[in-house]
Amino acid sequence: MLDLLARWYPQRDDGDWVLGTVIDTRGPVYRKAGALMLFGDKGQQLGLLSGGCLEADIAINARKVATGTGSRVITYDGSDEDDIAYQLGIGCGGSIDILLRVANSANEYCGLATLFSLLGERRAALFCQAISATDDSPPTVVIANGSVPPDGFPAAAVKSPQKYHLAGQDWFLNPIRPAPALFIAGGGVDAEPLAQLSSTLGWHVTVWDPRPANARAEHFPSADRLLSCDVTALADLAEIDVMVIMSHKLSLDAAVLARMVHHSPRYLALLGPVSRRIRVLEMAGIVENDLRVPLAGPAGLYLGGDLPESVALSILAECHAALYDTSAHSLSAVLPRSG
Repeated sequence: MLDLLARWYPQRDDGDWVLGTVIDTRGPVYRKAGALMLFGDKGQQLGLLSGGCLEADIAINARKVATGTGSRVITYDGSDEDDIAYQLGIGCGGSIDILLRVANSANEYCGLATLFSLLGERRAALFCQAISATDDSPPTVVIANGSVPPDGFPAAAVKSPQKYHLAGQDWFLNPIRPAPALFIAGGGVDAEPLAQLSSTLGWHVTVWDPRPANARAEHFPSADRLLSCDVTALADLAEIDVMVIMSHKLSLDAAVLARMVHHSPRYLALLGPVSRRIRVLEMAGIVENDLRVPLAGPAGLYLGGDLPESVALSILAECHAALYDTSAHSLSAVLPRSG
Protein backbone atom coordinates (compact mmCIF):
# COMPACT_ATOMS: atom_id res chain seq x y z
CA MET A 1 0.00 0.00 0.00
CA LEU A 2 2.77 2.44 0.88
CA ASP A 3 4.54 1.70 -2.41
CA LEU A 4 1.33 2.28 -4.38
CA LEU A 5 0.69 5.63 -2.66
CA ALA A 6 4.34 6.66 -3.03
CA ARG A 7 4.02 6.27 -6.80
CA TRP A 8 0.70 8.13 -6.86
CA TYR A 9 1.45 11.03 -4.51
CA PRO A 10 3.79 13.05 -6.78
CA GLN A 11 1.18 12.75 -9.57
CA ARG A 12 -1.90 13.41 -7.42
CA ASP A 13 -2.67 16.77 -9.09
CA ASP A 14 -1.63 15.64 -12.55
CA GLY A 15 -5.09 15.08 -14.02
CA ASP A 16 -8.06 13.15 -12.65
CA TRP A 17 -7.66 10.01 -10.56
CA VAL A 18 -10.18 7.34 -9.65
CA LEU A 19 -9.75 5.00 -6.69
CA GLY A 20 -10.93 1.42 -7.18
CA THR A 21 -11.63 -0.80 -4.18
CA VAL A 22 -12.74 -4.43 -4.03
CA ILE A 23 -15.61 -4.31 -1.53
CA ASP A 24 -17.01 -7.84 -1.90
CA THR A 25 -16.21 -11.17 -3.53
CA ARG A 26 -18.04 -14.45 -4.04
CA GLY A 27 -16.35 -17.65 -5.05
CA PRO A 28 -12.77 -17.97 -6.39
CA VAL A 29 -11.23 -14.63 -7.35
CA TYR A 30 -7.68 -13.30 -7.70
CA ARG A 31 -7.90 -10.37 -5.24
CA LYS A 32 -9.95 -10.25 -2.06
CA ALA A 33 -12.00 -7.51 -0.42
CA GLY A 34 -9.82 -4.55 0.55
CA ALA A 35 -7.62 -4.52 -2.57
CA LEU A 36 -7.01 -0.98 -3.88
CA MET A 37 -5.99 0.43 -7.25
CA LEU A 38 -5.65 3.91 -8.76
CA PHE A 39 -6.54 4.87 -12.34
CA GLY A 40 -5.25 8.09 -13.92
CA ASP A 41 -6.84 9.87 -16.87
CA LYS A 42 -3.56 9.60 -18.79
CA GLY A 43 -3.67 5.82 -18.70
CA GLN A 44 -1.83 5.32 -15.41
CA GLN A 45 -2.73 2.15 -13.51
CA LEU A 46 -1.24 1.67 -10.05
CA GLY A 47 -1.94 -1.61 -8.29
CA LEU A 48 -4.15 -4.56 -9.24
CA LEU A 49 -7.79 -5.49 -8.66
CA SER A 50 -7.61 -8.78 -10.56
CA GLY A 51 -4.84 -10.80 -12.14
CA GLY A 52 -4.62 -8.23 -14.91
CA CYS A 53 -7.70 -9.65 -16.67
CA LEU A 54 -10.26 -6.97 -15.77
CA GLU A 55 -8.14 -3.86 -15.43
CA ALA A 56 -8.70 -2.60 -18.99
CA ASP A 57 -12.48 -2.73 -18.56
CA ILE A 58 -12.29 -1.26 -15.06
CA ALA A 59 -10.27 1.63 -16.50
CA ILE A 60 -13.09 2.34 -18.98
CA ASN A 61 -15.58 2.48 -16.12
CA ALA A 62 -13.17 4.65 -14.11
CA ARG A 63 -13.14 7.22 -16.92
CA LYS A 64 -16.95 7.28 -16.84
CA VAL A 65 -16.89 7.85 -13.09
CA ALA A 66 -14.36 10.68 -13.45
CA THR A 67 -16.68 12.57 -15.78
CA GLY A 68 -19.94 11.61 -14.09
CA THR A 69 -21.33 11.21 -10.59
CA GLY A 70 -18.03 10.69 -8.82
CA SER A 71 -18.67 7.16 -7.55
CA ARG A 72 -20.10 3.86 -8.76
CA VAL A 73 -20.16 0.16 -7.84
CA ILE A 74 -19.52 -2.28 -10.68
CA THR A 75 -19.81 -6.07 -10.57
CA TYR A 76 -17.97 -8.71 -12.59
CA ASP A 77 -19.48 -12.20 -12.51
CA GLY A 78 -17.27 -14.94 -13.91
CA SER A 79 -20.13 -17.47 -13.74
CA ASP A 80 -22.57 -15.46 -15.91
CA GLU A 81 -22.23 -16.10 -19.64
CA ASP A 82 -23.58 -12.63 -20.36
CA ASP A 83 -21.08 -10.87 -18.10
CA ILE A 84 -17.92 -9.28 -19.47
CA ALA A 85 -15.82 -11.25 -16.97
CA TYR A 86 -17.12 -14.53 -18.42
CA GLN A 87 -16.73 -13.32 -22.01
CA LEU A 88 -13.10 -12.44 -21.38
CA GLY A 89 -12.49 -16.13 -20.67
CA ILE A 90 -10.97 -15.54 -17.26
CA GLY A 91 -12.19 -18.87 -15.95
CA CYS A 92 -12.01 -18.23 -12.18
CA GLY A 93 -15.79 -18.50 -11.89
CA GLY A 94 -16.18 -16.07 -9.00
CA SER A 95 -17.69 -12.60 -8.83
CA ILE A 96 -16.32 -9.32 -7.56
CA ASP A 97 -17.81 -5.94 -6.58
CA ILE A 98 -15.64 -2.87 -7.11
CA LEU A 99 -16.28 0.62 -5.76
CA LEU A 100 -14.95 3.39 -8.03
CA ARG A 101 -14.61 6.91 -6.62
CA VAL A 102 -12.98 10.10 -7.88
CA ALA A 103 -9.91 11.10 -5.81
CA ASN A 104 -8.87 14.72 -6.22
CA SER A 105 -8.16 17.87 -4.24
CA ALA A 106 -11.88 18.71 -4.08
CA ASN A 107 -12.60 15.66 -1.91
CA GLU A 108 -9.20 15.66 -0.19
CA TYR A 109 -8.02 12.82 -2.41
CA CYS A 110 -10.43 10.42 -0.70
CA GLY A 111 -8.16 10.53 2.34
CA LEU A 112 -5.29 8.90 0.42
CA ALA A 113 -2.83 11.72 1.21
CA THR A 114 -3.58 11.30 4.93
CA LEU A 115 -3.20 7.55 4.61
CA PHE A 116 0.13 7.99 2.82
CA SER A 117 1.40 10.19 5.65
CA LEU A 118 0.34 7.70 8.34
CA LEU A 119 1.91 4.73 6.57
CA GLY A 120 5.11 6.73 6.10
CA GLU A 121 5.19 7.07 9.89
CA ARG A 122 4.53 3.31 10.16
CA ARG A 123 1.11 3.88 11.72
CA ALA A 124 -1.92 1.73 11.00
CA ALA A 125 -5.29 3.21 10.09
CA LEU A 126 -8.89 2.30 9.36
CA PHE A 127 -9.83 3.49 5.86
CA CYS A 128 -13.61 4.00 5.68
CA GLN A 129 -15.38 4.57 2.36
CA ALA A 130 -19.05 5.37 1.96
CA ILE A 131 -20.38 2.94 -0.63
CA SER A 132 -22.95 5.50 -1.75
CA ALA A 133 -22.06 8.88 -0.30
CA THR A 134 -24.76 11.47 0.36
CA ASP A 135 -24.39 15.22 -0.01
CA ASP A 136 -24.17 15.74 3.77
CA SER A 137 -21.66 13.00 4.54
CA PRO A 138 -17.96 12.65 3.71
CA PRO A 139 -17.11 10.02 1.07
CA THR A 140 -14.17 8.75 3.13
CA VAL A 141 -12.95 8.81 6.72
CA VAL A 142 -9.42 7.89 7.82
CA ILE A 143 -9.12 6.86 11.47
CA ALA A 144 -5.51 6.62 12.67
CA ASN A 145 -4.70 3.73 14.96
CA GLY A 146 -5.05 4.84 18.57
CA SER A 147 -7.23 7.86 17.82
CA VAL A 148 -10.85 8.27 18.90
CA PRO A 149 -13.20 7.28 16.05
CA PRO A 150 -16.09 9.57 15.06
CA ASP A 151 -19.51 8.83 16.54
CA GLY A 152 -21.01 5.66 15.16
CA PHE A 153 -17.78 4.14 13.90
CA PRO A 154 -16.48 1.00 15.66
CA ALA A 155 -14.41 1.69 18.76
CA ALA A 156 -12.83 -1.77 18.70
CA ALA A 157 -10.14 -2.69 16.20
CA VAL A 158 -11.43 -3.88 12.83
CA LYS A 159 -9.23 -6.81 11.86
CA SER A 160 -10.49 -7.54 8.35
CA PRO A 161 -12.18 -5.60 5.53
CA GLN A 162 -15.95 -5.53 6.02
CA LYS A 163 -19.15 -3.66 5.22
CA TYR A 164 -20.69 -1.59 7.99
CA HIS A 165 -24.07 0.15 8.24
CA LEU A 166 -24.07 3.58 9.86
CA ALA A 167 -26.88 6.17 10.02
CA GLY A 168 -28.75 4.75 7.06
CA GLN A 169 -25.64 4.47 4.92
CA ASP A 170 -23.41 1.56 3.94
CA TRP A 171 -19.66 1.87 4.50
CA PHE A 172 -16.70 -0.28 3.61
CA LEU A 173 -14.15 -0.45 6.43
CA ASN A 174 -10.64 -1.40 5.38
CA PRO A 175 -7.89 -1.81 8.01
CA ILE A 176 -4.60 -0.64 6.47
CA ARG A 177 -1.39 -1.74 8.14
CA PRO A 178 2.19 -0.65 7.56
CA ALA A 179 4.39 -3.01 5.58
CA PRO A 180 5.95 -5.76 7.72
CA ALA A 181 9.17 -4.63 9.38
CA LEU A 182 11.97 -7.16 8.84
CA PHE A 183 15.14 -7.04 10.94
CA ILE A 184 18.07 -9.07 9.58
CA ALA A 185 20.74 -9.64 12.20
CA GLY A 186 23.81 -10.29 10.08
CA GLY A 187 24.96 -8.58 6.91
CA GLY A 188 26.83 -11.34 5.13
CA VAL A 189 26.53 -12.44 1.51
CA ASP A 190 23.61 -14.78 2.21
CA ALA A 191 21.61 -11.92 3.76
CA GLU A 192 21.67 -9.97 0.49
CA PRO A 193 18.99 -11.97 -1.39
CA LEU A 194 16.86 -12.07 1.76
CA ALA A 195 16.90 -8.27 1.93
CA GLN A 196 16.29 -7.94 -1.82
CA LEU A 197 13.35 -10.34 -1.93
CA SER A 198 11.80 -8.71 1.13
CA SER A 199 12.08 -5.29 -0.46
CA THR A 200 10.41 -6.63 -3.60
CA LEU A 201 7.49 -7.65 -1.38
CA GLY A 202 7.32 -4.07 -0.13
CA TRP A 203 8.57 -4.83 3.39
CA HIS A 204 10.53 -2.36 5.50
CA VAL A 205 14.00 -3.89 5.79
CA THR A 206 16.66 -3.20 8.42
CA VAL A 207 20.05 -4.91 8.23
CA TRP A 208 22.31 -4.88 11.30
CA ASP A 209 25.89 -6.03 11.66
CA PRO A 210 28.56 -4.40 13.87
CA ARG A 211 31.44 -5.84 11.81
CA PRO A 212 32.97 -3.24 9.42
CA ALA A 213 33.14 -5.60 6.44
CA ASN A 214 29.46 -6.50 6.62
CA ALA A 215 26.12 -4.76 5.95
CA ARG A 216 27.71 -2.36 3.48
CA ALA A 217 25.44 -0.03 1.50
CA GLU A 218 26.68 -1.25 -1.88
CA HIS A 219 25.61 -4.80 -0.98
CA PHE A 220 22.16 -3.83 0.34
CA PRO A 221 20.89 -1.10 -1.99
CA SER A 222 17.22 -1.88 -1.32
CA ALA A 223 17.42 -1.89 2.49
CA ASP A 224 15.61 0.91 4.31
CA ARG A 225 18.14 1.01 7.17
CA LEU A 226 21.69 -0.22 7.73
CA LEU A 227 22.90 -0.38 11.33
CA SER A 228 26.38 -1.05 12.67
CA CYS A 229 25.94 -0.19 16.35
CA ASP A 230 26.77 -2.47 19.25
CA VAL A 231 24.06 -4.99 20.08
CA THR A 232 23.38 -3.20 23.38
CA ALA A 233 22.46 -0.04 21.45
CA LEU A 234 19.76 -1.68 19.34
CA ALA A 235 16.45 0.10 19.86
CA ASP A 236 12.88 -0.18 18.55
CA LEU A 237 13.01 -3.98 18.66
CA ALA A 238 9.41 -3.98 19.87
CA GLU A 239 8.37 -2.54 16.50
CA ILE A 240 9.79 -5.47 14.55
CA ASP A 241 7.39 -7.88 12.85
CA VAL A 242 10.04 -10.31 11.60
CA MET A 243 13.48 -11.11 13.01
CA VAL A 244 15.93 -13.35 11.14
CA ILE A 245 19.20 -13.99 12.98
CA MET A 246 21.96 -15.00 10.57
CA SER A 247 25.31 -13.45 11.51
CA HIS A 248 27.16 -16.81 11.33
CA LYS A 249 28.87 -15.89 14.62
CA LEU A 250 27.63 -17.70 17.71
CA SER A 251 28.25 -14.85 20.13
CA LEU A 252 26.47 -12.27 17.95
CA ASP A 253 23.50 -14.54 17.32
CA ALA A 254 23.25 -15.31 21.04
CA ALA A 255 23.42 -11.63 22.00
CA VAL A 256 20.60 -10.72 19.62
CA LEU A 257 18.45 -13.68 20.63
CA ALA A 258 18.83 -12.78 24.30
CA ARG A 259 17.44 -9.32 23.58
CA MET A 260 14.33 -10.81 21.96
CA VAL A 261 13.16 -12.41 25.21
CA HIS A 262 11.06 -9.36 26.01
CA HIS A 263 9.61 -8.90 22.51
CA SER A 264 6.98 -10.66 20.43
CA PRO A 265 7.69 -10.50 16.70
CA ARG A 266 5.29 -12.38 14.48
CA TYR A 267 8.17 -14.51 13.20
CA LEU A 268 11.53 -15.24 14.84
CA ALA A 269 14.08 -17.33 12.97
CA LEU A 270 17.63 -18.54 13.53
CA LEU A 271 19.75 -19.77 10.64
CA GLY A 272 21.54 -23.09 11.05
CA PRO A 273 20.89 -26.68 12.18
CA VAL A 274 19.29 -27.83 15.42
CA SER A 275 22.67 -28.42 17.05
CA ARG A 276 23.63 -24.80 16.42
CA ARG A 277 20.29 -23.55 17.78
CA ILE A 278 21.01 -25.43 21.01
CA ARG A 279 24.44 -23.82 21.32
CA VAL A 280 23.10 -20.33 20.61
CA LEU A 281 20.41 -20.72 23.26
CA GLU A 282 23.00 -21.90 25.78
CA MET A 283 25.28 -18.95 25.03
CA ALA A 284 22.30 -16.59 25.34
CA GLY A 285 21.57 -18.06 28.77
CA ILE A 286 17.95 -18.83 27.90
CA VAL A 287 15.71 -21.75 27.03
CA GLU A 288 13.12 -21.70 24.26
CA ASN A 289 10.27 -21.32 26.74
CA ASP A 290 11.77 -17.95 27.74
CA LEU A 291 10.89 -16.64 24.29
CA ARG A 292 7.41 -15.22 23.78
CA VAL A 293 7.11 -16.66 20.26
CA PRO A 294 8.23 -19.94 18.68
CA LEU A 295 11.81 -19.99 17.38
CA ALA A 296 12.11 -21.23 13.81
CA GLY A 297 15.46 -22.93 13.79
CA PRO A 298 16.40 -24.27 11.31
CA ALA A 299 14.72 -21.35 9.57
CA GLY A 300 12.51 -21.80 6.55
CA LEU A 301 10.45 -24.38 4.69
CA TYR A 302 11.96 -27.47 3.12
CA LEU A 303 11.97 -26.31 -0.51
CA GLY A 304 15.26 -27.79 -1.65
CA GLY A 305 18.29 -25.89 -2.91
CA ASP A 306 21.24 -24.61 -0.91
CA LEU A 307 22.31 -21.35 -2.57
CA PRO A 308 21.65 -18.06 -0.70
CA GLU A 309 18.74 -17.25 -3.02
CA SER A 310 17.08 -20.61 -2.31
CA VAL A 311 17.62 -20.20 1.43
CA ALA A 312 16.12 -16.70 1.30
CA LEU A 313 13.08 -17.99 -0.56
CA SER A 314 12.67 -20.78 1.98
CA ILE A 315 12.84 -18.39 4.94
CA LEU A 316 10.51 -15.83 3.39
CA ALA A 317 7.97 -18.51 2.47
CA GLU A 318 7.76 -19.67 6.08
CA CYS A 319 7.75 -16.08 7.31
CA HIS A 320 4.98 -15.09 4.88
CA ALA A 321 2.83 -17.97 6.13
CA ALA A 322 3.39 -16.87 9.73
CA LEU A 323 2.43 -13.27 8.93
CA TYR A 324 -0.80 -14.39 7.28
CA ASP A 325 -1.47 -17.16 9.82
CA THR A 326 -1.59 -19.94 7.25
CA SER A 327 -0.23 -23.49 7.21
CA ALA A 328 2.01 -23.12 4.11
CA HIS A 329 0.62 -26.37 2.71
CA SER A 330 0.33 -27.14 -1.00
CA LEU A 331 -2.90 -25.72 -2.43
CA SER A 332 -3.26 -28.70 -4.75
CA ALA A 333 -1.94 -31.27 -2.25
CA VAL A 334 0.45 -32.56 -4.91
CA LEU A 335 3.43 -34.26 -3.28
CA PRO A 336 6.94 -34.23 -4.81
CA ARG A 337 7.74 -37.23 -6.96
CA SER A 338 10.41 -39.56 -5.68
CA GLY A 339 13.36 -40.76 -7.69
